[in-house]
Amino acid sequence: MIHRNQQDAPINALFLWTFVINIVIPKAGIKFAGIPLTIGNVMIGLLLVYSLLIGDVGRRKLTRPFLFFALGCCFWIARFTAAYAGGSSLSEFIGYLVPLCIYPAAYFLTPLYVTTRPQIRRLARILFWCLLFLFGYTLLQAAFGIGAVDIPGITVNYSDYAENPSAWWLEKSNAVGDASKMVSTYQNGNLFGVTIILLFPIALSSERRLPVKVIFWALFILSVLLAGSRTVYLGLMLLAAYYIVRSLAHMRFKVGTLAALVATMLAAVVLLAVVVTNFAPDMFDRVLSIFDLETLLQGAGRTGGAIEYFTWLLQHPAALLFGGFGMDYEGFAYEMTYICVFLLGGMFGFALFMAFLITALKEALKGLSRGDALARALFIGLVVYWITAFVEGGYWLPPIAWNVWAIAGIARCYCTVFLKGTALPAAVGNINSRAYAFN
Repeated sequence: MIHRNQQDAPINALFLWTFVINIVIPKAGIKFAGIPLTIGNVMIGLLLVYSLLIGDVGRRKLTRPFLFFALGCCFWIARFTAAYAGGSSLSEFIGYLVPLCIYPAAYFLTPLYVTTRPQIRRLARILFWCLLFLFGYTLLQAAFGIGAVDIPGITVNYSDYAENPSAWWLEKSNAVGDASKMVSTYQNGNLFGVTIILLFPIALSSERRLPVKVIFWALFILSVLLAGSRTVYLGLMLLAAYYIVRSLAHMRFKVGTLAALVATMLAAVVLLAVVVTNFAPDMFDRVLSIFDLETLLQGAGRTGGAIEYFTWLLQHPAALLFGGFGMDYEGFAYEMTYICVFLLGGMFGFALFMAFLITALKEALKGLSRGDALARALFIGLVVYWITAFVEGGYWLPPIAWNVWAIAGIARCYCTVFLKGTALPAAVGNINSRAYAFN
């Protein structure tokens, strides 16, 4: 049931639509001077401004994550200002500054809007329908072609589309032999892959019907395979291993039953592989490549750039402390989130980023109940994402960082509900009791 209150409805509607749009159509919009001006980013800006002006932020308790985040913001602003003074362009570093200093604010703003367990469970259900839409759209792309089902300005950034209407997706590092990664609404298969790896466990926890869960699993696996990211394939294997081990640990099987279950699972994997092969033969070879030791050591082709950069570092001590960005550095590891942070900010920047990340995850996850399905889903989703981020995190391209920190903020709220056993104090409206009630 939805209750409307003229004073509170815009507050809660803004939060919910910001949450949904940045998951479902994150690239909708245009580019201005090379900087994405998307609907999602505009709504993030409105949410930030409204929260700072109206939200009761000043009375919130100062925490270690916020302290490290604030110190990090000061460092990154100074670091990029120095790079700008040294000749770096605005469009060159703004793509790093926003994920480091703006998007993590989602972690601190979420508790202003999400305060009770029913709200968080409803958000998980909303995620279920969001992912169902993304999976369905991915299958349409695979069946009819990306260009046949795209909607310029909505499912693809209009500026990117206008540059090459007939094959804009190939400009986004999606080519795999003669085929292409399926990108859904994210324009890049890797971004789509890391997003669904993060969100799938949370969405799955909202569904109780076994047949629906099986279908949802099949759509998820098929979408991951079609996304074409070898790093995400490893993330899929981690998730699958977790669910299999957990299921076996809580069930008692006879030998025959266990053998039948394993055979069924293998048959399902083979079937999905056949489907993927029919959609894109080159993609199946890509799936098999993750079992190649050399491919693993190369970090999907990224290890070389990292080694080259660290070799360059030995000759530039200042870059070791403050990062080689803006110093004509050699070597690059853009997709490897942790190494890229080190490349941008050196030991100081890396230490501040990791301090914020570790303290935030500790705060968000330490009190989650092991007996609660949603709590476990929040935990495994965040952990698997940050593991895959070693090689491919998609952190620097909008709105991945915002989505990651928003989920961490939701986990933080859920953790607090478990620890205190009560709802959090709502500073900006109360979604559950007034506008857009979840129950």
